[in-house]
Amino acid sequence: MVTAVKEELEKNQWIQSRYKIALKRMIKLNFPDLTNYDIDKALDYSIEKRYKAEPATIYNNYSEKTVDMLLSELTDYIYQKQPIITAWGVMFKRHDSGVLNPLTKLIYMFMTNRDKFKQIRNTFIKGSEDFENYDLLQVLAKVDTNAIYGALGSVACVLYNLHVAASITFQGRSYISSAIMFFEAFLSNNVKFASLEEIITFIDNVRTERGNRHYDDKDILDRDIGIYEVLNKIILTCGDFRRGKIKWIPSQRDLDIVFEQLSNCSQEDLNRIYYKNNLYAFLDNKVMSKALIYLLKTMKVPYLDPNKVPEEISVEMDTFCDLLREYVFYNYQILDRIDRNTHMIKNVSLISDTDSTIVCFDRFYKYTLDKVKDIPMEIKKVFVKGMEYVENDWQGNPELIRGMVYEDPDYDYNFQDQSVIEVERMINPMVVIPQDNLRYSIINIIGHCCGILCNEYIEGHTKMGNSYDPTRKTLMFIKNEFTFRRVLMTLVKKAYAAKVEVQEGNMVPESESCAITGLTMKKNVYAPETRSELQRILYEDILKPETIDQVKVIKDLAIFESKIFESLRNGEKTFYKPVSFKAMNKYDDPLKIQGIKASLIWNEVKDPELEAIDLTAKNNLDVVKVIINPTTVETIRDDFPEEYERLKTIIEGNSDLSKVLKGKIDTIAVPRNVATPVWITRLIDYVDIANYNLKNFPVESVGIMRMGKDNVNYSNILKL
Repeated sequence: MVTAVKEELEKNQWIQSRYKIALKRMIKLNFPDLTNYDIDKALDYSIEKRYKAEPATIYNNYSEKTVDMLLSELTDYIYQKQPIITAWGVMFKRHDSGVLNPLTKLIYMFMTNRDKFKQIRNTFIKGSEDFENYDLLQVLAKVDTNAIYGALGSVACVLYNLHVAASITFQGRSYISSAIMFFEAFLSNNVKFASLEEIITFIDNVRTERGNRHYDDKDILDRDIGIYEVLNKIILTCGDFRRGKIKWIPSQRDLDIVFEQLSNCSQEDLNRIYYKNNLYAFLDNKVMSKALIYLLKTMKVPYLDPNKVPEEISVEMDTFCDLLREYVFYNYQILDRIDRNTHMIKNVSLISDTDSTIVCFDRFYKYTLDKVKDIPMEIKKVFVKGMEYVENDWQGNPELIRGMVYEDPDYDYNFQDQSVIEVERMINPMVVIPQDNLRYSIINIIGHCCGILCNEYIEGHTKMGNSYDPTRKTLMFIKNEFTFRRVLMTLVKKAYAAKVEVQEGNMVPESESCAITGLTMKKNVYAPETRSELQRILYEDILKPETIDQVKVIKDLAIFESKIFESLRNGEKTFYKPVSFKAMNKYDDPLKIQGIKASLIWNEVKDPELEAIDLTAKNNLDVVKVIINPTTVETIRDDFPEEYERLKTIIEGNSDLSKVLKGKIDTIAVPRNVATPVWITRLIDYVDIANYNLKNFPVESVGIMRMGKDNVNYSNILKL
């Protein structure tokens, strides 16, 4: 048996040419005095002792043939034949094997057309008719491309294959997870070590880069890094936080092994180990700090598009990026990237979707701004209007006062008597335009480098999966597309709002800069006035200002709440809930449909002269929340006796509708061309309607507490 195992292992090329060679390097660090012969004997003994002949099965779902083999044989097959492998464990023939998927050219055509449409689109101002036209065309090309993958994942499609469908989905997750691992590691060293094996592999990977190093540490670094600093950096990178819990902490024995490895590293290797995924420590070196300053001082125009470097710094940017590539960039895949992306607490990759992620460059911006804030440079222009108001006491100057310009009245809210106050709002004469040129340039320096390095990282992913082909342009790449001034995040996945400033190098007009994704306030279940006002508050009070004034947010919500109450009291239907429903006979149980139930109540209670709702046809109408029960209905008894009697009949009757209502009515439909009867305004549930219109505004995201209650829209308790 031992002989059979030994023969099997000796035949395995992956074990002999990759696994053992890597282990020998690692062991040599801890035991430098051992000869290669001694290490080989020890490795052979250890591998044979621990080897298990695990069975594996390959199923060819086209030929429907099954092949049984050992897991070691499968590993060696993948190593030698290099089939395309996916995150779902499915293997495909390589693209260069002569077997071309007929859909490939179609996908290329759609993607090429999309690039053309986007290039033409970007020559127009966002919001213009031409921009929108070509934006729709590029979206159409994207939909066409996605439709191919969607069809392959649909059981109804003739091309459907379970294994292909699952592979597409999981491979997409694997790619975006890989990109997020890059950003988390490169920008914040947040991909933590989860085992001693990962630490040793990290050290070995950095050391094996020796043959690809182009820079001399003496020319770049201020000093050599001591062994204890390197050890401390590694210790601080341990932990693998997931959902707030530490998955692994190294033991003292683990740390002894790591220290022994570091003790036998060269000084150059120690330096490189220390700076890998340690961006800001590397930028602290004088050479790198001066390089950052030089890039910004040399620019003659602001750096707006991270994908297009200003010509005057193109060479220097290449060098800057190359230095980050050699010293900071760790170009090795994280094997459990999908699991980590799902569970780890992220530092910089704030929001991710199927094929994109929003990355926060705020730390790099503030870090660089602190270095250059007092240095004069051409792009750092500050445009100030009204400086004369600083130099003169404008409050006492009647000429200046007459020159003030007033806008339409604004409103404030008095919390003591819960009243809305009309105030005059003066256009601020102290207009200081922020240093947007400098901000864009700083962000796009790191955005450009991240774009290049992330694509190299993704390319490494394709190479690891054997899908890389140097003769064919890859469609798998990450591109810098938007620059957001501010992003408001929520606890709901893929629900956020952002102020867009730049899109693919083009300034976005103020009127088009508010981007809302996944937030309920944008959906048609709300009245247009509600959607418009909540989006205005979101943009004007949260996304646009330099500093968020929480009290201003509360005041604007309180003012809007007051407008809702006033509108309802006036009989206006502005804030009624719009509903749509089919003909009554289209439903198995129509009385479960809110619109039908509310319409039946209207038809039963309305004045005979008013229009009835035709339930034999499709309807689009408004429903209003009311509080009607045996107690509240008494409030209209004297003024509206006929409606009172009809309501009493419905509440206390024995009809199918009465049985469903169970003694209370909470909604009534009102035809859109009929004014709301006064008796309904007496019974409206004002609080519930206000809550419905306000409850999904993301106040918690700006530190305004709801006290954990669904019926509280905001409070005066703030989280600072």
